[in-house]
Amino acid sequence: MQGFEKAAALMYEKLPEEYPLPPPSFEISGLTLSGLISAFAAVMARTPKEEEPPADIARQIMREEHSVPDCMLRIGKLLKQGSIGFSALIGERPSKEEIVTYFLALLELLRLGRISITQDEAYGEIVLHPAKRRKQEHGD
Repeated sequence: MQGFEKAAALMYEKLPEEYPLPPPSFEISGLTLSGLISAFAAVMARTPKEEEPPADIARQIMREEHSVPDCMLRIGKLLKQGSIGFSALIGERPSKEEIVTYFLALLELLRLGRISITQDEAYGEIVLHPAKRRKQEHGD
């Protein structure tokens, strides 16, 4: 019986956010998959065209400058100040690698329920918003 009492005492001491919760379901307002793809294509079209090297020249494998976890952290920090547009997130002249990595980070944060996104029109700006906390997470 003493083991159960210890376990209960440990559980009582934990804060609600320390308990693992299943990923929340999420809704995307005013946004469709085709809209997301269109917005992504529009951002990719802004990137400078890279010259394709001749096929007989060996290509150098570059170390990635951005990682999805790093981009997720940066997005989280920026959203503490309020909503932000995707184009403002990636800057004026992003590389394709940067755009793709931030887009994957956006999708992962959306899947985890940490952000919500809106898009007013097709090809329009994707706006990231901090997720609203659910009442049941805080025990209200």
